[in-house]
Amino acid sequence: MDSYENFQPNSEEERLWTEQYNGLSNYISERIRGLDQKERLPVLRSLEPTDLSLMNLYLQALKREDYETCVVAKELLLERGFSIPN
Repeated sequence: MDSYENFQPNSEEERLWTEQYNGLSNYISERIRGLDQKERLPVLRSLEPTDLSLMNLYLQALKREDYETCVVAKELLLERGFSIPN
């Protein structure tokens, strides 16, 4: 099991922050899926997510098997020079 799946917050504050952060990723993911396929990447680019936010979006989508979001998040990560393992 990957370490992101085993994450354990160190405090209640960290748990709440992580919960909200993941909630935002899930919200963005829902909105991405609701777009036409051709609009997804341009819209995600226009949001200008930080690298950390984009990686969290990718990981949360991967965890939920939301492949529509995974594809565009991965593409943007690759554009930014990240390498994503298969």
